[in-house]
Order: sequence, then C-alpha cells, then structure tokens
Amino acid sequence: MALVEALVTPDPQATTVQSPPVAESAARPVAAQPRSEAEPDADARSAAPAPRPPAPRRRASRRNAGTWAHQAVTESFADSVISSNTWATLGFRIVPEILTAVKARLAADRRSSGNAKLAVGHYLDAALRNAPTEVGEQVASAQAFLTRRMGVVDSGRQSTYRVGPQAQALATSLNAALQEADHARKGIFVVSAALESLLASLDAEGELPSPSMFAREG
Repeated sequence: MALVEALVTPDPQATTVQSPPVAESAARPVAAQPRSEAEPDADARSAAPAPRPPAPRRRASRRNAGTWAHQAVTESFADSVISSNTWATLGFRIVPEILTAVKARLAADRRSSGNAKLAVGHYLDAALRNAPTEVGEQVASAQAFLTRRMGVVDSGRQSTYRVGPQAQALATSLNAALQEADHARKGIFVVSAALESLLASLDAEGELPSPSMFAREG
C-alpha cells in the first residue's frame, strides 16, 4: 500500500560592518603544516557526493507474506461471525476434485485449530478475496487451470455457500465480465483455480493454528 533545503540570501540593504584592524601578529604568514597522506584536501571533500538518505521500506503485501493463506481463512471466519449480516448465500459451481480437496483440508484444519465451525464457505471466501480481479488475469488463471488437466475436467453440480461482500461482488460480476471478453462458461475454472491456489499455500504453510495465535501476533 523529500526534504527541501532552504537558502538564505543576504539583504542588500543591510548596513555593512567594517572589520576591525588586523593585528601584526595575525598578518604574519604561517608556515604550511604537513598534511597527512590519508587526509583528503578541501577540494576532494567538497567534491564528495552527499550520502543519500535511506530509501523508504515498502510494506510487504499480505499475499507475499509467509502465512497469507492461514490469515485469509482465519479472517474470513472472523468476518462471518462479526459481520454476519453482510454475508449472503450464493450458488457456485466448483470442479469436483477441487471441492473434495477443500473438504479434506477443512477436516484437517478443524482438528489442528480446534475450530469446529469452519465451513467450505470460509475457504471459498478467502480464495475469492485473493483472486485476480482483472478479466485478463482471470482468463489466464482459468486457462492455466485447464492446461494442467489437458482440458479434461468435470463441471460438477452447483451448490450454495455463504460468502462475504467482496466475494459476492466478484462472483456476481464474473460470468458477465468473462462473457464480454468472449470467454463465457469459464467462471467455474476461475473459482476453482483460486481455491487451488489457496490450498497449495495452505499445504505449504502447514497446519492451521488456533485463531488465538493470530490474535497474539496482531
């Protein structure tokens, strides 16, 4: 998600102050002192470039963080409880092999986190909140999903799941946007690809910890 240096110009109307007479002893030439070889001369010091200020650190995106998938699932569950009035039930079609993998992960996460109220909708919501929003990227993800399976997939049946407002917005506009881009009927593969990406990251991150772990980290 610059410093400006002020220059002060002397006032030309200011009264000129005469310097006091210089004493004789101060006017006598002083013998030049030998300079160390290691000491740079005045010209070299003035020519040396000023050190640059450190560049501002960019805030790492949650997607690049080591536990983005754990965080996404936990946040989806929390939002479904805290803001339950904003969640709604929508119909989704998910590739059967992906849905089976989601259910298997769900069962494992219920055991490791101790949260028996986790549901498929929380994983679907987490996946869609981190799915691409540009049509070109959505089409690319769907095509990559199909390519990995050589185009052989089962479309399965439509089921209903509760998801949050961000996932609702993406889901309700997805099919129309793909149709306008001449990629109708690809919505199932965009959704399934998003879930597949979430599952891969969850597998890499390991067991889902208790929600209290995220509360302590925050």
